[in-house]
Amino acid sequence: MDYLKAQELSKLANSQIHFANLYKEAREKAGKAKADLDILLAGKLLSIRERKSNVGYEMSLLMLMEGSKEAIVLYKTMIEEKAKYRGLEKMIDSLQSKISLAQSQMKYIDKGEKFGA
Repeated sequence: MDYLKAQELSKLANSQIHFANLYKEAREKAGKAKADLDILLAGKLLSIRERKSNVGYEMSLLMLMEGSKEAIVLYKTMIEEKAKYRGLEKMIDSLQSKISLAQSQMKYIDKGEKFGA
C-alpha cells in the first residue's frame, strides 16, 4: 500500500468525521428548536384557533410568529440549522466518494494494474 495514499485516506476520513460531528450538532439544534417551537405553539393553539378555526401547522406557525419574538428566533434557528445539516450531508457524501475512489485506486495499484485518469 502506498504510504502517501494511505495518509490521504486518513485525512479524508478525519474530515468526514469532522463534518459528521458538525452534522450531528446541527441536527440536534434544529430538533431542539422545532421541539421548543412546537411546545410554544401548543400553548397558543387555542387562541390561534379562535382567530382561524381550521388553521394548519404552517399557518399556525406564521400566526404565532406575529406576536412572539421567541417564536421567530426558534423558527429562524430551525430553518438555518436544517440548511446547515443538509449542506453538511452533501459534504459528507462527497468525502465518501473521494474515499471510495482512493480505495479503488489503491486496489488497482496493489494488483499491479495501471489506473488511468
